[in-house]
Amino acid sequence: MTNTEKHNEIRGIDEGDSITVETTQGRTLDLTCTRKDKEGPGRAAREAGIIRETTLWHFDYDGDDVYATIIDGLKEREDMADFPQHKALFNTETETDYGFITSVDHNE
Repeated sequence: MTNTEKHNEIRGIDEGDSITVETTQGRTLDLTCTRKDKEGPGRAAREAGIIRETTLWHFDYDGDDVYATIIDGLKEREDMADFPQHKALFNTETETDYGFITSVDHNE
């Protein structure tokens, strides 16, 4: 399984879920999902034929807000990066990049 496929495992995470993740930087984090947002393209982007959906998961990590992002869409040009595009797990309180998610375990 590739790192992209492993990062995709967060797609099934919803608000209130508790998980343990491992990252490419060797971190193991116990997280609780506090919010899951989906955003589509704005009107101007849709009219220009840009098709994108961004899913953002907010997690509580020891009182800090940590988030993960996956962007789905269609390439408009050949030189664009492929989709889905994944962003590293990021702590907004400390501005710490934890790396990309390599495994997800659901806690009970």
